[in-house]
Amino acid sequence: MAARSDSHSVPEVDRDACLVSYRAELRIAGFQERESNLYNDVLLKYGNVALEDREALQHLNNAARRLNAAAMEVLRRRSEEMPAVPEIATSYWDSWQQTYEANVAWIEAQTVAIEALASGLEPRGEHVKMLLTHLEDARQKAGTEEKQILKRIGVSGNTVREIISEVMAETEDSWSQEYDT
Repeated sequence: MAARSDSHSVPEVDRDACLVSYRAELRIAGFQERESNLYNDVLLKYGNVALEDREALQHLNNAARRLNAAAMEVLRRRSEEMPAVPEIATSYWDSWQQTYEANVAWIEAQTVAIEALASGLEPRGEHVKMLLTHLEDARQKAGTEEKQILKRIGVSGNTVREIISEVMAETEDSWSQEYDT
């Protein structure tokens, strides 16, 4: 295949493979975002009263367990469903992998903290905060890596927005868990 003639000089085959991987990553990110939004909805509804209301705490616990299962599903999908990532995009892929692994660690710690509350125990709040900071740092690095690879393959602005809109419009996910939130 011919190389692109712009200043990025990425072979078309690598550019196309990067775009396929980017679309797959967006589908996974969309799934994670939908599940996070479900959790956040429950947190907004029950979070302020969970310490005084056992039923509210149970809803919060169920939502945290579902979010934990969804985070594990993200890792499974990345390992089983992601297309081959071209070498020029491995840093991008690795940074998102680290982000999702940090997300799992934070969600697991948060779930344990909520379960501790439900059992009348003191949660490890500082540990949860430390893991959240690690997650935020990993997410920021992944965002930077994403911008760099998109720039390197010559994709920016409107094209990125179009790709995101297309992927989100075509992505209907049937994953479900038995946890009632």
